[in-house]
Amino acid sequence: KSTLLKIMAGIDTEIEGEAIPMAGLQIGYLPQEPKLDDSQTVRESVESGMGKVFAAKARLEEVYAAYAEEDADFDALAAEQANLEAIIATAGTDSEHQLETKKLLDHVNPQKPKAKISGGKLSGLTIVITGTLPTLSRSEATKLIEENGAKTSSSVSKKTNYVLAGAEAGSKLDKAVELGVAVINEQQLLEMIENS
Repeated sequence: KSTLLKIMAGIDTEIEGEAIPMAGLQIGYLPQEPKLDDSQTVRESVESGMGKVFAAKARLEEVYAAYAEEDADFDALAAEQANLEAIIATAGTDSEHQLETKKLLDHVNPQKPKAKISGGKLSGLTIVITGTLPTLSRSEATKLIEENGAKTSSSVSKKTNYVLAGAEAGSKLDKAVELGVAVINEQQLLEMIENS
């Protein structure tokens, strides 16, 4: 589960007890929904993520031109060319097409995303989401909570203010009951935001 991976990777530290990986073992965590910079458009996000590829393309053009120079070191240039082509290959063959698609999306919706609200209606709270909510996806619920000033956590601890529980809530709900953490449903969350 993602919660266990976050704990073992050292991302989620609000836990009770200890999680100690085996010596020499490296653990990484790649989120399913990466955090993006709210101040960037879609195109800017894609460009920043592909910056290394575009830099490699530009340098590759310089390497091609360097082959024509009188004192060119063909071995060094060939080695650099191979490295640059390997970087470019990681983006696939249609990276320019991908960027053009993102550019079209920017024209359809050119507004930059709203910045997160500081001191929102749920300011200072920590909320854990578990189970399947009736109408909100987990990412929608997380966004709503964070836009209203609270933070979300992937594990329940004594520092947790609320557990937002949906259908088929599992061990997080059990932990909330054990620790005496308040459990709310989606409707109650929406009412908290509306009535605050």
